Formats: sequence, structure tokens, C-alpha cells
Amino acid sequence: MALQIGDLVSQRYRIGSVLAQSEGETLYRAQDKISGTDVLFKEFSAISSQGGAPDKAKAGLLISLQHPNLVPVSDHFTISGRGTYVVLDTAGSESLRQRMEKTGALPYNQVLPLLLNICDAIFYLHDRQPPLVHGNIGLDTVFLNTNGKVSLLFTGEPSTAVEETGISADVFALGKTAYNLLTNEPPPETSAGMSQEQIKSYLESNFAQIPPTIAMVITQSIDPDPERRFGSSEDFKAALLYALVQIPPETLRTSPVNLPLENSVRTEGSSPITSSEPQDQPSPAVAPPEPTTPIRRRVPWGLL
Repeated sequence: MALQIGDLVSQRYRIGSVLAQSEGETLYRAQDKISGTDVLFKEFSAISSQGGAPDKAKAGLLISLQHPNLVPVSDHFTISGRGTYVVLDTAGSESLRQRMEKTGALPYNQVLPLLLNICDAIFYLHDRQPPLVHGNIGLDTVFLNTNGKVSLLFTGEPSTAVEETGISADVFALGKTAYNLLTNEPPPETSAGMSQEQIKSYLESNFAQIPPTIAMVITQSIDPDPERRFGSSEDFKAALLYALVQIPPETLRTSPVNLPLENSVRTEGSSPITSSEPQDQPSPAVAPPEPTTPIRRRVPWGLL
């Protein structure tokens, strides 16, 4: 029997609205009565899975995922005859959509660290055996907490509205998210038939605050031709870092990009591009990323 709005599960979680639903799986927004915070509550129903084994395995996979840029699992339990339940902790966080409703488009020096964090989380999923495809990367599945930490929500349930599937589709979705963050506009649909050059020209004409090298990376990531896009999150990350070193120093001085030592990049005879210098006010945007994946040190040929 499916959970009902208002049900109290395990004497702790009050079920609120349904966020997503598929065969045997339902994602709810719920309230933790102990902490008083809102959480995401994933139900893997035993009834619809002929004994619960398949859905218990799905829940176990979700529980096993541990990465600093994935929304963490804070609780999990099984109720005999009902199913397995996983609680995802988004306390103190807001989605990118909620953030942009307040701020509008974000400046590139805030977007870049955010994208690098998400690239690491995507690589972690894709590097599993077998690879895990997120399938639903967007403004509603990336969260920022009050300290600026970036977390990607992964529930094991891909969207049914995505244009494409597979690992490359996750990178494509990240490119579309980046476009939206920088412009506060949805990216052009691939069916619109705009070429990479047309998209880049539109960005340069209407969003002069976006450095041309960053605009080039974004347009390549959402090119209508899949063969011209980045093939992996690792390639996308390398292209972002390569584009960063092409930004004029005077631009970086006025809009420094916060990168940790591991993601620092240098040009010959220069210091690493970081923001280690004291600032009057801490950045309210995103924390420096915590890279956990290697960067393929090669030139993204699409940028030459």
C-alpha cells in the first residue's frame, strides 16, 4: 500500500508532497519530526517488486554512494511487507532553481567552481561498475547549502522527459544547466537547429559578461550534433580549466575564480589562478570544489 500524504513513517518522517514516481519507487518531500527540517524520502516498494529483492538492491546501491558532492543519505530502514526507505538530507540547502529565483543569472566566477564540483560527482557515478547514469541533471537536482557547498541529488530515478539517454546525456544536461545559470534563460532545444556557431554568437551578442572562452565551452557542450560535444565529464572539466587560463588577467583580477590548489592552473611564468588573496567580504556563492577525480591533461581541440 502506497504511502499517503500526512503519514508518519518510523515515528519520525511526516510525508508531504510527491516529487517523482515510477514503477515501485516514489520520491517524497517529508519533514523530519526530530530535527524539524525538510528531507527527501525515497520509497522502494516491496509489494510491487515481488518480494522486495530488486528494490532492496536499488536502495542498497543508493545507500552505498559516498561522495562530497552528492546529497548524502542520512537514514535508511526496511519495513517488512512494505518496502525499503532512504532519507536524503538537503537540510539547509536550496536548489539552483530556488537560488536563481532570488538572484537571476550567476556570474561566471561563481558558476565555474559549481560546475567543477558537479563534474566530479558525475565522474564518480560514471566510474562505477557498471556505470551509473544520473539522467536528471538540472536546476532542481543541484543544491547549495548556506556555506556554499554544492551537492548533486541522485535518486537512481532518471527523468522520463530527457531528450537523450546514456553517459553523454549527463554531460549534455550539465552543459544546458551551465547555459541556464549564466543567462537565466533555458538553452535552445536541439530541435531548433541552431548550430554551435549560432549559439556562441547569440551568447556573445546578448551576454557580454560571459568570457568568450567560457561561452565556447558551453556552446560546445550543447551542440546539436552529439559528435561535437564533450564525451565525458572529465573532458568537460578539462575544457573549463583550459578556458579559464585564456581569460585576460585584468578580468580575473576583478572577478577572481575560487579554485583549490588541486584545480589551480598556471600559464608559463605566472602564479596559479586562485583567489587566495584576502577579500573584504567572503563570496556568498559556492565553495571551492573538492576534486576527487583526475583531470585529463590534454587540449580540448574544439577550443582551438
